[in-house]
Amino acid sequence: MTPLTETTLLLPDLSTWRSPVATSCLASGKPSVREAKPRVLVIDDEGAICELLSLYLGQKGLEVATVRTAREARVLVERGQFDLVILDWKLDGVEGLDLLHLSKTRHPERPVIIFTGTDLNEASLDTGLAKEADAVIRKMGPLDALSNAIFQNLDRRQAQTCRAA
Repeated sequence: MTPLTETTLLLPDLSTWRSPVATSCLASGKPSVREAKPRVLVIDDEGAICELLSLYLGQKGLEVATVRTAREARVLVERGQFDLVILDWKLDGVEGLDLLHLSKTRHPERPVIIFTGTDLNEASLDTGLAKEADAVIRKMGPLDALSNAIFQNLDRRQAQTCRAA
């Protein structure tokens, strides 16, 4: 048996990341492009997941806030101070779909990504409120799938903002 050794996780420094859409929007002189780091809200009742995503996404150049209860999440989702929400499917006995619906009702332009450890089948994803999600990423997959979904959705949101200006 090979002994376990500590591995350093090498992540690119994306603290100065600007989407291609934001760059072209700036070039056209549109004033609506935010220069600040994109703000992401992580809603998950597992502390280890919140900590992992906070560290990982922080290194990807995102400003991350985490909450672990539906009550805290509801307040922050209603305020709308975030550019994107990452939401667990099952949250301390509450369906994450309720928070998804609240977020999309209050702030339809804000992307919501469901990040779940639940084994979802196609039927459950194609029904009801799950259709409102901008992406569904499984927790057991690579974190790069999550960061790709985040940046694609932030780019799409930025494009919408740029066109509206």
